[in-house]
Amino acid sequence: HYGRTDLVDQKLKDWYSLLNRGVLITGVGNTDAHDYPEHLPAYPRNYVVSDTDDPWKIDPLKVVDALKRRASTASCGPFIRFTANGAQVGSIISDDDNAVTLKVQVQAPSWIPVDRVEVIANGEVNAKFVIKPEATDSVRFLRELIDRPTKDTWYLILATSDRKWPKPFANYASFAFTNPIMVDVD
Repeated sequence: HYGRTDLVDQKLKDWYSLLNRGVLITGVGNTDAHDYPEHLPAYPRNYVVSDTDDPWKIDPLKVVDALKRRASTASCGPFIRFTANGAQVGSIISDDDNAVTLKVQVQAPSWIPVDRVEVIANGEVNAKFVIKPEATDSVRFLRELIDRPTKDTWYLILATSDRKWPKPFANYASFAFTNPIMVDVD
């Protein structure tokens, strides 16, 4: 099924290890059609930062550039908005005052479960939040956090659920992640 599994967690761990070594690879979600029709192709989605939301005005070269800059979020269900000191996903920022303001918003339609939101810092869980199972508002999570990194730190957000989606998507479980925002403290 699609969602967070042991294999996905191992892939995340590998990606985190690369990021910690300075290998800035863009994280993306993908799918294939090997098990069609049991598993539908085209899930998850990749949301790329753009200067327009009009599909006819999107410049393909800007999409490629955004992906190279890691300015994207992968989602199978939840949609995450994430900034650090006002900078968007994929940014590299400097922190002069030893305080980073992380703003996180997770949205999902009422039928998509979201049970957990995690703030990951340098590959470790920095903060974990549990969402009530009965929550069905479109905004499931909205929080501003202050972190005080003492060394260069990257942050990303995970939004997940172990609960399956309703039919006809019963093979799916919610899983979304942002690309990191890099914070240079020295």
